[in-house]
Amino acid sequence: MVLDSVMPGPHEERLGVFERLGGAEARDIARRYWDGEDVQDGWERVCLPLYSRRADGDPDAQDRLARIRWNRDVIELFRRALAARFDPWPHLNRVVCPTPVMNGGDDPVATVSAARRLAAALPDGATELHVLPGTGHGVFREDPDRGIELRRGAGQHGTAAGVTVRVVIQIMAFRWVILPRQHPDSGGKQL
Repeated sequence: MVLDSVMPGPHEERLGVFERLGGAEARDIARRYWDGEDVQDGWERVCLPLYSRRADGDPDAQDRLARIRWNRDVIELFRRALAARFDPWPHLNRVVCPTPVMNGGDDPVATVSAARRLAAALPDGATELHVLPGTGHGVFREDPDRGIELRRGAGQHGTAAGVTVRVVIQIMAFRWVILPRQHPDSGGKQL
């Protein structure tokens, strides 16, 4: 099992990372977004680009964002009710397989301190923590070669070319779905 940028950090810490990466405007929009205000346009314009720290600006981001079908009702439910109640800590002692925890050093949501807490809460010998400096949210997307290398080092299988990396836990993945490049909902056109 590989955990890649999965544990949201404390509210104030996330806001601090957004401010460090994008200034006061990013902090304000992130605060308002997590407080439940309707600032989706500002979030997508100012905050989402800060998830990536790649020098090339995450060249696949436009394509990926064009294929995302946001479920606003589920997002609102998550922000207003589920996020505060999410509590994986009592269950982590049941993990028995090697579990590398990977996190970007500049991840504005799954913060480094949260990754450290998660790794420390897993059973002894079951985890290794890898924090990649200069990397944003999603190690496998931000630095796929390094992610594969770390995965191999944890006794997993895979190569950088032609293998889909399985990220077993994406805590917030239910908030949206990325459609394939050609999908029935696209009206038959290439997305």
